[in-house]
Amino acid sequence: MMITKMHEFNVWEAGGLEAFQEAVRQPWLDKIMTFYTSLNDGGKLAIIVCALLLLIPKSRKTGVCASVSLVINAVVVNIYMKPMFARPRPYSVNQFIELLAGRQGDLSFPSGHTSSMFAVAGAILACMNKKLGAIALLLAGIMGFSRIYVGVHYFTDVIGGALVGLGCSYLSVALLKQIKKD
Repeated sequence: MMITKMHEFNVWEAGGLEAFQEAVRQPWLDKIMTFYTSLNDGGKLAIIVCALLLLIPKSRKTGVCASVSLVINAVVVNIYMKPMFARPRPYSVNQFIELLAGRQGDLSFPSGHTSSMFAVAGAILACMNKKLGAIALLLAGIMGFSRIYVGVHYFTDVIGGALVGLGCSYLSVALLKQIKKD
């Protein structure tokens, strides 16, 4: 019964994704979104941001926090959540979803690209000035949008990824504050 309801939900949400693609896709935006989404394949962009933060003395504490957040996020998303939910990609559920990125080798929920960017952005927001944090959150949001746009994630995958990433950054900040106290 539960599997049937989940499949029905996936079909319904994939239909929404198909309608979204028909309404929003533009050739010029296809290129931008395909490029932007590819920047974080394997967490590359999130890792580069952490490395840059660690290299700059003024932002080193933020870099540590962002790096811890990113590691927690990788474990939570890839080892626990994706296998637990085992959600198929939307293009596996709806043949009319047009892929702009290649077929993905893992499961759909939550979006790893989105969660890793929000894990780093949340740490930047918590540990640096709010203006840089807001920019980081905007870029993370665009990453989530790009995952929907290119057809590899459902809307709820991206929302879930954003929440998980922010949760990991919150946990990272709390953990590092506790370590600093001790």
